[in-house]
Amino acid sequence: MFVRWKKFLAFVYLTKTKKGRFIAEGDTVTYKVILVDRVDDLSDLLCDEHHTLDIRIDMDESFNYEKYEEDVVTKLKNGEISWKYGIWTKTKDDEEYRKIYPDS
Repeated sequence: MFVRWKKFLAFVYLTKTKKGRFIAEGDTVTYKVILVDRVDDLSDLLCDEHHTLDIRIDMDESFNYEKYEEDVVTKLKNGEISWKYGIWTKTKDDEEYRKIYPDS
């Protein structure tokens, strides 16, 4: 599973399990990516149905989420990584969470 992510990231390394999960971390030029394995070694009850992809972006006043969103979606598509949806967190208190989809 982690081998496919090398297409997505400029740098990938696999860490030891953290709380029962394998974690792959990597960096692009502009953001950090953390991939959490769906399998939990501590218990089958703690396993998830899917892997989790967490993207960390340092924001400033000129933050343009559309640029990052387009980059992430393109990299997932070019890396042939299937996904159902993504959720952008709020950048301000008065905003809502936004869901994005592969074909949006």
